Amino acid sequence: PDLTKAWLDPYWGSRGVREELMVAFIKDPTDKIHNSHGRRMPNLGVTDTEAHAVVAYLKWMSTIDTNGFPNNFKPIDQEN
Repeated sequence: PDLTKAWLDPYWGSRGVREELMVAFIKDPTDKIHNSHGRRMPNLGVTDTEAHAVVAYLKWMSTIDTNGFPNNFKPIDQEN
């Protein structure tokens, strides 16, 4: 899936809890349905450090101007 704006997805809740929810999902996604098809991701044995690095990358990716891509994406408001 396109993860360009994953950090801004309202699914992850407020900015205060988003990082920890994403880290928890990356570390063990097996008990969470992550799409409308009911598919689940396998547990890949990602460490805490690796999961935080992935989230940091997703956070950085969300700052890139993608000229409106993905289409129809409604990001949440971001505090500075």
